Amino acid sequence: MAITNHERVGKALEQLNGGLQPFVERELKSTYKDKWIDAARPSFPNWQQTGKPGSLSWDTQALLTVMWEL
Repeated sequence: MAITNHERVGKALEQLNGGLQPFVERELKSTYKDKWIDAARPSFPNWQQTGKPGSLSWDTQALLTVMWEL
């Protein structure tokens, strides 16, 4: 069965996330040191902030938003 455009876009977003996440985290840690999560957290909508302190849900939208705002 042929792959749909929806599946293509989903796979592309997954690959983008896999490549961007280590880069974004590394750059945030380099710039903000131990406060990097506190610096990134305001860029996340409430529904993307997990209940655990020091934890964020890194979906592709969140990565791009953090890059845009910081």
